[in-house]
Amino acid sequence: MRNLLDISIVTYNSESYLHKLVESILGQVDIDFSTVRLVFHDNQSSDCCLEVLAELQAAFKDRFYGFDVYANPKNLGFGRAHNDMLSRGSAKFILILNPDIELTPRSLRTLLDTAENDENRVAGWEMRQAPYEHPKVYDADTLEVPWASCAALLVHRDKFAEINGFDPDFFLYGEDVDLSWRLQEKGWIIRYVPKAVVWHYAYKEAYEFKPAQFIGTTRANLFLRTRFGTEKAIIRGLKMQLSLLLLPKRYVIPRQPFHIMKTLIQFFTHVVKWRQSATRRIIRQFYSWDYCQSRSNPFFDTSDGVNLLFDKTPKVLPLVSIIIRTLGKQPLLAQALQCLANQTYPSIEVVVVEDGPSTLEAFLKDYPELNIAYYPTGKSMERCLGGNLGLSKAKGDYFLFLDEDDLLYADHIEHLVAALLKNNGRVAYSFSFERASLIDPTTDEVIKEAPFRISYDSPFSFIKLLKQNYLPINTVLFHRELIEQCGDLDPDLCGVEDWDLWVRFSLVTRPFICVPKTTAIFRTPLDQVELEKRREFHFNVSEKLRKKHAKLTVELNVTELIEHMEAITHANRRENVRINGAMPLLKQTLGVSFLCRSKRLDGIGLLIGTYERKNTGRIFLLLKDADHGGEVVRRCSVEARKLVNNDYVPFFFKPVHGCLGKRYYFELSYPGSSPLNTVAVYYSSAIAEDQMPFINGRTFPGAILFEELSRECPGS
Repeated sequence: MRNLLDISIVTYNSESYLHKLVESILGQVDIDFSTVRLVFHDNQSSDCCLEVLAELQAAFKDRFYGFDVYANPKNLGFGRAHNDMLSRGSAKFILILNPDIELTPRSLRTLLDTAENDENRVAGWEMRQAPYEHPKVYDADTLEVPWASCAALLVHRDKFAEINGFDPDFFLYGEDVDLSWRLQEKGWIIRYVPKAVVWHYAYKEAYEFKPAQFIGTTRANLFLRTRFGTEKAIIRGLKMQLSLLLLPKRYVIPRQPFHIMKTLIQFFTHVVKWRQSATRRIIRQFYSWDYCQSRSNPFFDTSDGVNLLFDKTPKVLPLVSIIIRTLGKQPLLAQALQCLANQTYPSIEVVVVEDGPSTLEAFLKDYPELNIAYYPTGKSMERCLGGNLGLSKAKGDYFLFLDEDDLLYADHIEHLVAALLKNNGRVAYSFSFERASLIDPTTDEVIKEAPFRISYDSPFSFIKLLKQNYLPINTVLFHRELIEQCGDLDPDLCGVEDWDLWVRFSLVTRPFICVPKTTAIFRTPLDQVELEKRREFHFNVSEKLRKKHAKLTVELNVTELIEHMEAITHANRRENVRINGAMPLLKQTLGVSFLCRSKRLDGIGLLIGTYERKNTGRIFLLLKDADHGGEVVRRCSVEARKLVNNDYVPFFFKPVHGCLGKRYYFELSYPGSSPLNTVAVYYSSAIAEDQMPFINGRTFPGAILFEELSRECPGS
């Protein structure tokens, strides 16, 4: 019998996990174990690990192609021990597993089927971990990951061997990032397989602190910066190490200076070798101690969703209808459909409503794995009418809208359905990224995207929902009976029709169930002109919506009032922490010059109070050079009528570089005679213009409170 799969496991004092691990391997569905070699490498365990392995070997060796146990003469570390498989094994694939892993019944079959049918450019396939999924972002369309965790990773043997496996310079932690990036430098990619789930018992409790992890990850960060980063990234890494060495307030483990000195000695010993060992053809971004952006709430417990879908006992699942309104933009629609094909939740109906005559019939046949119902409208109609058509045709128990330019992560429907079933609820929503994207108007392809912003991560608040829509349309899953009870989309409110629907839902069922995990991506325009047009449109339509809602009669219970007051208190406390805890770069008033202690300026935010809406025109903000007679350096503006009722509004201008040590001042001019009685100014120099958050103008990371003025502003 041919050896098709080698499973490599490195143990170190792991005796308590081994029985569950081997039993879960033997419990795999549709796997011929006579083609599987199981190999354990023990790194000088001091517990009874070798005795337990000998017991398991004697009991199950006849079930496998091979069941081998090797006792290393010393603790070789994680990667170096796994490299032993390069000489001992022969299978096409190597599955690297941690000993504290337990496989769900179909995970191995799913993983191997994916690998066998995947493209040749794929070198590895990462399994999904539970109860805490690894929080790093991945491509919701292609499932490509920026790097892979090696707690449960399938690699192609030949590709693994071509880069000589793991780098032995990484003893523990960071070797998986290094392996991933060296594979990618060869032109290969690594794919996420969210339907292949393993239980990983890495943490006894959420947010558990591990000294060994602290040492390994901080050390690996500098090594990775040295091999793959720019010179600037290396300098930044050295500064980070020195802060851990020289600042006692950052001491979190015993003998921390000793460990940091050891890291620095190893760095200076190997810096030349590491710099020469990578081509750096891919520009790597470092996020402080991390290597990519992360989804919120890394310790969200996914057990409910995993048990619903991947338990040994099959369950009858409710049908979920996903309603997509499309203008026939095939490149965008292809991404939306692929992210639905990637969903771990299997019982899905996709209702595609095309605005206009049929152009997608042949295109949709490329997705046979999806249950698609297609309804062209024949002639162009309002978005709301298209949405209502989709609602009337949908057969599911639950509905969710997905615009063709938005995306869902693979576990989105899984967690929303699990939350609704567990809590007997009718509306659930999750957190979402906002991603500014530039879409080519001729090809409908995404040509540029800004980094992810965690813009939608609020717990449910009924009063906040009445004030603003903080629930992107693709985050909300609701029961079909709510449409029957509350009505469908209001055609008079196109653009804010989802907000109106959520408010009507909340009048009959609340609170909405919040799944505090980022499982969706909501795209917004990257082009500032287009973004301003969209804001202007939403502003105008929102006025119509507020007039409609002004007629509503709302009943609040005491619990809701208390929760609302607590939310206000928490928000104010968080804002004060953000402001008071920031480095005091500037603290001046409008019209007063300041010495700039930042290398660049790129925008401020204003809180304007008691400004009358009857004023028209624009509010102008001028940045002037105090050292050159008040020369105007930058000019920007917003519409005057937007600055009312204590609105926070950001003023963006093209970044000004080389500002350090120069003197500037701001001037604000506005039409009419109404005074700007209250002004609070915020400044941000840490973020580029296209990355500045905009949530009612409040969330400026690193924002500085200049001063609040109870008088007219200068420059009137």
